[in-house]
Amino acid sequence: MNDLLAVWKGEELKYQHPVVEALRQVEGADVYESLRSILIEGVRAIQVGETREGVWRFSLRFPPQWSGGYALPLLFQRVGEEDGRKIVLIWTNFPEPLAKIHSLMKQKEVIASSALQILDSVSKNIINESSAKVAAQRILEKFSELLGARAAIMRLFQRGRWAHYASYGLPSTYLSHYHEVYIETVPLYRRLFQQQRLQITDQVTDMGAMGAELSRVVNPLSMVVSVPLIKNKTVRGFISLAFDEPKPVLYYMTEVLENFANEFAFILEKNEYYLYIVETSERLKKMNLDIVTSLVNATETRDSYTTGHSERVSTYAVELARHLHWDDYEIEKLSIAALLHDIGKVGIPDAILLKPLPLNDMEYSIMQMHPEFSANIVAKVENLHDIVPWIRFHHEYVDGSGYPYGLKGNDIPLGARVLAVADAFDAMTSDRPYRKALQLDQVEEILRQGAGKQWDAAIVELAIRYLDVIYERESFLKENRLDHFRKMMFRLNLLNGLYLFEYLHEEAENLVLNNIEFVFGMLKLPSSVHSLPLASKKKLVSILTEVIKKHVHYPVLVARKSYLFFAFLAPQYDRQLLHNQLKTVAYQFYERTDVLPDFAAYEYPLEKHILPDVFDNFSHFKKDA
Repeated sequence: MNDLLAVWKGEELKYQHPVVEALRQVEGADVYESLRSILIEGVRAIQVGETREGVWRFSLRFPPQWSGGYALPLLFQRVGEEDGRKIVLIWTNFPEPLAKIHSLMKQKEVIASSALQILDSVSKNIINESSAKVAAQRILEKFSELLGARAAIMRLFQRGRWAHYASYGLPSTYLSHYHEVYIETVPLYRRLFQQQRLQITDQVTDMGAMGAELSRVVNPLSMVVSVPLIKNKTVRGFISLAFDEPKPVLYYMTEVLENFANEFAFILEKNEYYLYIVETSERLKKMNLDIVTSLVNATETRDSYTTGHSERVSTYAVELARHLHWDDYEIEKLSIAALLHDIGKVGIPDAILLKPLPLNDMEYSIMQMHPEFSANIVAKVENLHDIVPWIRFHHEYVDGSGYPYGLKGNDIPLGARVLAVADAFDAMTSDRPYRKALQLDQVEEILRQGAGKQWDAAIVELAIRYLDVIYERESFLKENRLDHFRKMMFRLNLLNGLYLFEYLHEEAENLVLNNIEFVFGMLKLPSSVHSLPLASKKKLVSILTEVIKKHVHYPVLVARKSYLFFAFLAPQYDRQLLHNQLKTVAYQFYERTDVLPDFAAYEYPLEKHILPDVFDNFSHFKKDA
């Protein structure tokens, strides 16, 4: 006999083969105790120089191919004494299944450790996912790769059926056909629901009517493992994994897999709630901002010369704050303060506000009251208390000669000093009833003269350096809006609101001819969509178009090249930024339809050989490639 099963010294077991511990884990303490009693009996009976034989009988339940009764021959060999205690070696020959069980236990430990790492990583990064569904998709993918599963699906109990929630490795045709199932029609799922425990099968018939279709996806279909998701002692869903080869280790991982599944469900539930809170908060914030903007626009309609003034001041102020390295929260507050900084002008009489000539002293003193009026209005809103000082003091001068309180230097809040420069810049670059807009070089000169007197010198320097770009962009948009609209009418596909593909093709050619760098990309539905009914295809294309228009904006241009193929083009844009936008579109579309499109982003000229695949008719690139 070749395998040392145990070493006994006196009344103590000094060594046992790892297979013994593996069997204890697999079959429980009874198997271990039966062996221990046989060993004790044999050790006590053996004499010096003697060998004795024995038999250890036990049964295995799992896996099915190794189940049954075993009779393991034992050889007891007394080899001497130490400190008056006899030393006995016990030998045996392990059959192949028992040797494999030992390696399976090692494999189980590795899988269990890796599963914990997956959960830990997911719980840390899930906050970055766009939805709980996308997070579930990623976890299923990682878990399937860890276990060696070819396909996986997560179903949740909804409206009396087990509905598809997330999946890995399953084609859209399968998912559309079996989007919802009744557990009564699937024996494996029925057992899972009744016993509330992990279920394993190697019988295709246990999958009911979907077994044949699943066998075509995972071929050969050797094994299916289904793990329940339990909440409040009720099965709320399950994860099912399909394998194309037997995985004996899974028979010994019931507890590990069930714990993983329920921790997985708990993480998703937390993330779904978090995303709901964030989405609700963002929706309320946008609604509040829309109300503020509408209120400001309504106020500014009294004076055609100041229409859009507050929004432009907000744009300029935000740009200055970014270069002052403010955080996003402070920038958001500054943006709102800029929108509301002149709302107090509702209290200024039309005769003064709309006067086409310079104001006299009395009129000017009344006009100087508007920062106080604005601050008092905003102070009524509890959540806006932080920005009240910025609004109240945005007409204070750093030399102390401003209004309404004559503050000077750093006594003026930084937010107010930023608003003062942004406000002055827009006032000087806009038409007024008594003068035309000043040229940028004139504005720069006035700002330099007022630096350290009327305005903060450091902020003036930032304004001179950066605000001209924003001003020119805003001016271009204002001056060319009608012309731009006319051109757009000829470039747009009026049926879907995207650009005509011919226009994108022409733009790409012009960029290439002028040697201008750009990024381009594609997003296409899987070919399996072709087999769907026409109505289903139309619906998918319509939803995808809707998602694209929601998440992809200028300067990225989008056109539909063919029924299932969308092309993207953006001059002097960032490739990673486009990739992230396409990724968002793909996963948002998947969340709504369970169909995951292919997508990719490229850059010219680095990847010019791919350009013909997206835009066609670039034959010279094909030759170069």
